[in-house]
Amino acid sequence: MQRFKYFFLFPANHSAFRIIIKNFTFIIISILLTLTGCKKNEIVEPIIPTPEEIKPGRRDYVWKEYVLEPSYNYVALLNSMWGASPNDIWVCGQAYLSMSQVWHFDGSNWIESGDLVPDRDQTSVWGSAANDIWMSNESGKMFHYDGKEWTEKTRLKVDWFDYVLINSVWGLSSTEVYASGFCYQPFPTSKEKNNYGVVFKYDGKEWKQINLPIKYTNFGFVRKDKNGFLYIAAFNSDSTLGEIYSYDGISFSNIVTFNDLPYLVDVAGSVYTHIEKKISRLINGGFNVLQNLSGSELYNAILGGRSIKDFFAISKNGIGHYNGSDFVQVYPLAFRVFVPATLIFEKDVFFLLADNNIRKTRILHGKLIE
Repeated sequence: MQRFKYFFLFPANHSAFRIIIKNFTFIIISILLTLTGCKKNEIVEPIIPTPEEIKPGRRDYVWKEYVLEPSYNYVALLNSMWGASPNDIWVCGQAYLSMSQVWHFDGSNWIESGDLVPDRDQTSVWGSAANDIWMSNESGKMFHYDGKEWTEKTRLKVDWFDYVLINSVWGLSSTEVYASGFCYQPFPTSKEKNNYGVVFKYDGKEWKQINLPIKYTNFGFVRKDKNGFLYIAAFNSDSTLGEIYSYDGISFSNIVTFNDLPYLVDVAGSVYTHIEKKISRLINGGFNVLQNLSGSELYNAILGGRSIKDFFAISKNGIGHYNGSDFVQVYPLAFRVFVPATLIFEKDVFFLLADNNIRKTRILHGKLIE
């Protein structure tokens, strides 16, 4: 199985998706399957309504764009973002120069900060507070920021494998952080499958691998809901199918397999995904379809939100918003632009835009009108 990193990137339109994947050696999803039994885990009972009616999300944003200008005008296409506030945001990802692989926003300026991290090839960033941030890299190293400096805390390892590549870091608190990806051998000595998905957990003291059944696939997004279920999105580069797994501490099972790239977001303690243009909530090891947007401009991936009536997703030609009634495009995106990460605050939203037209990263900031 070939290495497949950073597969969770989404284009502004369908044609751009196929061209970008071809140009950057990503796997082209070309097998159209008639799914039989993909609804075997679907939960059909209605969701208990919340005590208070959820208000529709607003759309009156003022938009501003930043272009991250890397040193010497080299390539920098970043893919992960986290922030403690709209004035304290970290971004990391792929760039030609190590100094351009990490950036920090202070509310006014985006500053190259890669030299602050002890190593290079950063892949994902997440934190519980401004002085408690984790960042991973391609060789399994985990870096921690205490509000003053970045230090290397550990290197995640799996027996019999040289490397662990972390695709996603995410957590609930300073004592519950998860890192998911896959272990691999760069030069396997046999033709046997040589890498499989892995998940690690940090308990406030150390990182430990979670003992899961071996799945020869690449683990990406990892989320946990308020009911205690851990959900893992995966992409199988052999079959070109997306998969979502659930784990309750004992049972590890496949919820659904479908012909798309899986994306997970957490909103108010619940985990959501898209399945064939249907917005679904993952619940108790299954899923409940909340909204069918097949007739809308929804392209595929939900990006995040504040509630089920206030979330963003990729539209046919840009970024769209769902307010509980309709899904409309709120910001256009050019051809060959990906949206790999989103950051949402009470009145601010940030979208990370990997712009392959200029081979640089742009940051889109939306702020609700006061």
